Amino acid sequence: MIGIFGSGTPSGSITGGKLITISGANLGNATVVDFGTTPATIVSDTATQIVVTTPAETAGTVDVTVTTPGGTTPSDGVQFTYLDVPTVTAVSPTSGSPTGGTTVTITGTNLSDPIATVVFGGSAATIVSDTATQVVVTSPAHPAGTVDVTVTTPGGTSATSAADHFTYVSAVSLTGYSQFAVGADAGGTGTVTVYNPDQSVAYTATPFGTSYTAGVRVAVADLNNDGAPELIAGTGPGVENQVVILDGKTHQPLVSFVPFEATFTGGVFVTTGDVNGDGVPDLIVTPDQSGGPIVAVYDGAALGKGQVVQVARFFGINDPSFRGGDRAALGDINGDGVADLIVSAGFGGGPRVAIYNGATIASGAPTELMPDFFAFESTLRNGVYVTAGDLTGKGYADLIFGAGPGGGPRVRAVDPAVLLAAGSFSTLDDAAVSTAGVADFFAGDPTSRGGVRVAVADLDGSNQASLVVGSGAGVAAAVTTYTGKAILANPASPTADFDLDPLPGFSGGVFVG
Repeated sequence: MIGIFGSGTPSGSITGGKLITISGANLGNATVVDFGTTPATIVSDTATQIVVTTPAETAGTVDVTVTTPGGTTPSDGVQFTYLDVPTVTAVSPTSGSPTGGTTVTITGTNLSDPIATVVFGGSAATIVSDTATQVVVTSPAHPAGTVDVTVTTPGGTSATSAADHFTYVSAVSLTGYSQFAVGADAGGTGTVTVYNPDQSVAYTATPFGTSYTAGVRVAVADLNNDGAPELIAGTGPGVENQVVILDGKTHQPLVSFVPFEATFTGGVFVTTGDVNGDGVPDLIVTPDQSGGPIVAVYDGAALGKGQVVQVARFFGINDPSFRGGDRAALGDINGDGVADLIVSAGFGGGPRVAIYNGATIASGAPTELMPDFFAFESTLRNGVYVTAGDLTGKGYADLIFGAGPGGGPRVRAVDPAVLLAAGSFSTLDDAAVSTAGVADFFAGDPTSRGGVRVAVADLDGSNQASLVVGSGAGVAAAVTTYTGKAILANPASPTADFDLDPLPGFSGGVFVG
């Protein structure tokens, strides 16, 4: 009597090629092992055991027989089942977030015999249910890009084709929006102006009322997926902290909330980017003067519906006793399709920068991508302003820093790939990161000491972000823009795309976003 075992299941693909062990008696010197009428390839044999490679056959169950000089084993129920190779004819939906978690239905044939694995570009999915013609899975995390979805059963692995493509789509903008907002610093009007790429005014708004003069910190982001980015405004020092979000189409309030304790009057900063992988930018709020280095994360999709849902809250600078607040930006600096968090020390702090893996932010205990470092000379105080965008068109965001109050209007942009590869460094002037520089220039009078505010926007419709800079405290209100192409053409002194005087006669500086 002989029996078949090996993988535990007497079955395999119609393409053959499976190693099978046949056990029995008097099997030595076997000359032929037939699967049906097709001979297998004998790998080894002894009197009690033969190892063979199955031949190709049509689907179905066949008898397995062994021929030796002593004769041929009888066909008495020892069989092997050939299974068709699975095929994938469609996947739905055809795209999802790089963070995974998308429910995907795979349609095809021979998908359950039983199913073994479903793989998205090398990463295993979680199988929810399966039949012979349909499998439902939860997509795994994977960097942005298009991958093949393959199904593996005992019958083999599905061949790749255009029908099995699934695209991991990054919701993280590398170039910014085609609109940008300008708000006055303290002492100026409470009116915020939103500009189009051609310098025309899209609209104006007074998120905190017409008599408000404490300064408005601004950002724009499409929180309700209607194609019109919302205006996000935060209060400056001297008044109760507040964030107001205005609908990008109607310009009416969507939601207003107090992100910190009501007694805090040090002002707030706002920035956006998708950190929870739902395809909608989320909101980061950080405190300004007298606040701790807190990062508060709010769900952008909920805000777009008028609801305030906090995702996480933690210290962005590892010094809880620091009371100069912090400033933040979001940008995908490692190319994984998730917005990473860039945090700088605020008022009274050095130009210290910490960068966190965006995929870990929602946990409330984010991990850093690199050591903290100084963006400018360590003697500079009042921190730095930060933003991130793909100035170079490489497919990930560059880091962009503007000097804080007390510094000149110096702008410095660096390639994060060099920083990520460097390992240990403490300043952008270290030899280990000497090749990281993308640009280093003064966006204004080098002798002024108001610092410079920075943001990115899509002003030319290219794959390179444009840079928007706003004059710092105590300096005449001015906005200057530079395309990514101009910055690369002359990193030390790029040609401006255009200049704006958003608040004629006001000399208190402006915020851009």
